[in-house]
Amino acid sequence: SYSPVIGSISAYVFLVRAPWSAYVDASGMCAGNSPCFTGIQAAISSTIDGGSVTVYPGTYAESVNVNQNVAITFTGNTTLTALSQLSGTLTAPIGTLTLNGDFAHTGGTFNANNGTVAFIGSNVTRTLTATVPTQFYNLTIGTGVTLTHSTNNDNTGVNGTLTNSGAIYKAFEFSGVSVIAKVLGGLKALAMLRVDQNHPQATTGIQT
Repeated sequence: SYSPVIGSISAYVFLVRAPWSAYVDASGMCAGNSPCFTGIQAAISSTIDGGSVTVYPGTYAESVNVNQNVAITFTGNTTLTALSQLSGTLTAPIGTLTLNGDFAHTGGTFNANNGTVAFIGSNVTRTLTATVPTQFYNLTIGTGVTLTHSTNNDNTGVNGTLTNSGAIYKAFEFSGVSVIAKVLGGLKALAMLRVDQNHPQATTGIQT
């Protein structure tokens, strides 16, 4: 026998967008990979959480803001205006990541990848903000650059070589914190702009 179905049937279509890979090349080539962008920020914006962005070597006149959970990999020497990381994973090149501006690391994971982060400019101040642990491999402060560490903590370290051709300045006054200068080679000068008192465990004439 036949029994008709009385009522209504609704159909739902679910569109699921899987995380995808995007590529960036200032020349627009991307070694034949697609989608290929000429700007890093545009590639980040096009990628959903869990996706990846591969950046080919080149100069990108933009301030990059890593504000979502994506994996960004720099494959070679890259120059940016500035860099801010709030989320995701950022892997620096084995070569040099050169910054013409500031670097802020306030979230996500930064992988130094045995490479160099270099701050450059002429008679300029660059700001390093690190509210989460930030380990560089090599860190270079170029001639004419004053690098200001703007956070009141000791989250930043250099595991390889620190090359300071400019100046490094800790922006905050603080007490009860030891400052350790570890340099490969000779230390030309260490200036203390203010000394309230010696640390109780300091060696007279050597530490403060």
